[in-house]
Amino acid sequence: MVNHGADWFVPLGDIQYETGGYRAFERVYDKAFGAVRNVTRPVPGNHEYGTPGAHGYFKYFKDKAGSPKHPWRSFIAAPGWRVLLLDSECEAVGGCGPHSRQGHWIKRKLRTTSQQCVVAAWHHPLHTSGEYAGNADSESRARKLWRLVDQGGADIVLNGHDHIYERFGKLHGMQEFVVGTGGKNHYSITTHAHGSRTRIDNRYGVLKLTMRANGTYRRAFVTADGVVRDSGHGSCTNKPAP
Repeated sequence: MVNHGADWFVPLGDIQYETGGYRAFERVYDKAFGAVRNVTRPVPGNHEYGTPGAHGYFKYFKDKAGSPKHPWRSFIAAPGWRVLLLDSECEAVGGCGPHSRQGHWIKRKLRTTSQQCVVAAWHHPLHTSGEYAGNADSESRARKLWRLVDQGGADIVLNGHDHIYERFGKLHGMQEFVVGTGGKNHYSITTHAHGSRTRIDNRYGVLKLTMRANGTYRRAFVTADGVVRDSGHGSCTNKPAP
């Protein structure tokens, strides 16, 4: 599906198990997704940093991943849409809070963007009904980034880490999707998180977002067998904090 018409592909971390080594990326990941590397804009997860400095990840994706010193970056995905690609392995990149280099960059980018809609992508979810529900480490990482992008007016948050698909209603002005369904294995739904609307824990698949210039979007969770299991539409309504 990605190879037939998608403008961008955004893997949400833990892209190559177990430790994201370069040879593993070449031998395994590349066979499945190497053909779409030119449109791939990844974010790293904790397993990438299982290799010191996430060396394999940065070597494989090159400039598509930024650099070890500056892994956060952004791109215009469609007219009116900016995507922020962030790193929630906070200790590896100098922090995730408002006074970190990443935090200053986020605030500056959101303050100066002329795009109506903003998507923020990083690995660890703040909200989840999966096995990481209530996990203090995961929530601590995500909360710092969540506050920054919410205050800056972001509309959609994309996370992985929990091996499930989950869609939330709008929380603090933003809609969160957990899409950890890339293929390693499934996790279980362990609770019903506040604001959760749809939870799927037994399918591999991708979230397809169709972004429109008028500030609306279509969404569809498409499983590996091509079946749409969750779909709908939304609009960009969040505003930067005064």
